[in-house]
Amino acid sequence: MALELRGESSLLQEIIRRSDAESVLDAIVNSTLDAAGIDRAERIRLKYKEFFNSDKPRSLVSIHPYAESSIRSLSQEGYKVALLTNGNRVTVERDVPFTDAFDLILSEDEVAQKKPSGDGIRQIMSSFGTLPHQTIFVCDASVDIKAAKDAGTMSAAALSGMGLEIHLKQENPDIIVNDLAEFENLMLALKRD
Repeated sequence: MALELRGESSLLQEIIRRSDAESVLDAIVNSTLDAAGIDRAERIRLKYKEFFNSDKPRSLVSIHPYAESSIRSLSQEGYKVALLTNGNRVTVERDVPFTDAFDLILSEDEVAQKKPSGDGIRQIMSSFGTLPHQTIFVCDASVDIKAAKDAGTMSAAALSGMGLEIHLKQENPDIIVNDLAEFENLMLALKRD
């Protein structure tokens, strides 16, 4: 919104590829919007959240290829598999048609602090009876990598998700994979060794 008001909306794609994108955008917002503009942006955010939590977005969601088969395969090989999201339980159940494949699902409604806090990962480890060195958090966003570090676990950044590679690499994940299928193959190979 701030970029649009400045007549610079074409810069958005360039800015979000920067490693300091969040601070650049914050500076643009703070130097462009007055209190009324910030209030309007908050109202837009709340409308977006209302839409996002409705049934309407389901038609816009696509499950990444190999997600279900990779998760089921890892589970069949004896790995405990959990889903931790900063979204709510309603959207998980709406958008993920294979929730039964997970041993545990935790959403924003069920953790004390959302990611980048490691609270959710610690809650999963407690439920599974695992330790940080026995846990790897597969993720696709910078906040996820920060959460893994906060919980003391390894992180595997999947480049096929929503995070941009430049931002994921900036957080120094332990492993970078192209997608869940590559992660699955890596874990199965480790188990065989």
